[in-house]
Amino acid sequence: MHFHRAAPASEWLLVDAVSPIAEGGLISGHSRIWSTQGRLLASGSGQLFCRPAPPRP
Repeated sequence: MHFHRAAPASEWLLVDAVSPIAEGGLISGHSRIWSTQGRLLASGSGQLFCRPAPPRP
């Protein structure tokens, strides 16, 4: 997460999240957080590795 500016006092913030790829157990995504005035407050990205649970005995 990268914070670009302080969040103003607001009842809500808009979170714009996108996961452009999810294949072979790897999920990649990025997000942006906007104020009610349309200013970019924060952004970030991440990856998640998913694997199947082992079978139960």
